[in-house]
Amino acid sequence: NLGMIGALIASLLVYNASRLAAGTWALPDIPAELDLHSLRVLMGLLIVVQGFETSRYLGDEHPAELRIATMRSAQLVSGAIYLVFIGAVTILFRADLGADVTAVIRMTRPVAAVLPILLSVAAIGSQFSAAVADDSGAGGLIEDLTHRRLPIRYAYLLILLITVALTWGTNVNAIIAYASRGFALFYMLQAVVAFLVAYQSPTIPRRAFNLVRFSLVAIICFAVFLFGVPAG
Repeated sequence: NLGMIGALIASLLVYNASRLAAGTWALPDIPAELDLHSLRVLMGLLIVVQGFETSRYLGDEHPAELRIATMRSAQLVSGAIYLVFIGAVTILFRADLGADVTAVIRMTRPVAAVLPILLSVAAIGSQFSAAVADDSGAGGLIEDLTHRRLPIRYAYLLILLITVALTWGTNVNAIIAYASRGFALFYMLQAVVAFLVAYQSPTIPRRAFNLVRFSLVAIICFAVFLFGVPAG
């Protein structure tokens, strides 16, 4: 998956460079309005840049320092990938693309004929690996919350039933928005816990700074939970 993502970004950068060298590089003329609804849709996309907390539940196999380092590195690498991709793909935006999940695949056709195929394969592979990772993370979270009173196999069964029900009764964009709001609520609770720990520990380094940033994260996540909506 990382190889295909690298190929996609490299192709987009070469395409931008070739258009720039030919003097034909220009941003698309698409009317854009930043209104309250657009902001709520952006909130509904929070899940796009999360999903690296799986390492947290590998405490039986790896020390805390290593797990923290892997989660931090994954967030930094993925954040860089998203920023470079958005910057490089902006030239391909069109008003008629729509908001469905295949829009990004159709958008890459002018770059290379093989890219839509590679993206389809990468999407299937990444979603499979994400499903495995999210199931593992959700199972670990349920195991934590129940203090291991609920066996992990039953936790996975519960996750499966909820997932099937959501997939059967909604669409992909709605699932993304629901998941974003769920993760936002989870992150808000984590930020509140971090705030309380920092508040009760007057000797920790940069205590005032940490109190402010934990508060801001909690407020932003609570806003996403309340106002996030699906795209389309």
